[in-house]
Amino acid sequence: MKKLIYVLVAVATLAFVGCSKDDETPTPENIAGSWEVYKAYWEEEFEEEGEKVSDKYWEHYDAGEEIYTFETNGIFSLSMESDWDGDNYSGTYTINGKTLTLVYGPSADIGTKIYTIKSLLANELVLIEKDEGDDYKAYGEIYLKRIK
Repeated sequence: MKKLIYVLVAVATLAFVGCSKDDETPTPENIAGSWEVYKAYWEEEFEEEGEKVSDKYWEHYDAGEEIYTFETNGIFSLSMESDWDGDNYSGTYTINGKTLTLVYGPSADIGTKIYTIKSLLANELVLIEKDEGDDYKAYGEIYLKRIK
């Protein structure tokens, strides 16, 4: 009987620990807060002097370099620090399933950015960005960690 109890406790423990990293359903309530970009993976294809060029690389960000803040009311802000100056942008956002749409305010001259939410954990958010033009194609995975 003792062996059965030990086995049941072990199975219950494994089941509980195994579920701890499940993705959350994206909502304004669980994306709300400040998120710092800490790395990004990029795949790019473009033409340079008539030749097709492909590039794959990781980009690492300094602490505080890019911080997104999302409010539960659909407002977001982006703070970007750089060596010469810092830029701050704001706008509205919506979440529809796994799609995060950012609509920047008119002073940003950025327009609308659409991301796919690859994963959303309590302390990490991974966004996929795709961009394509006549002679340009890019895919990126942007990794953010919750700081507030």
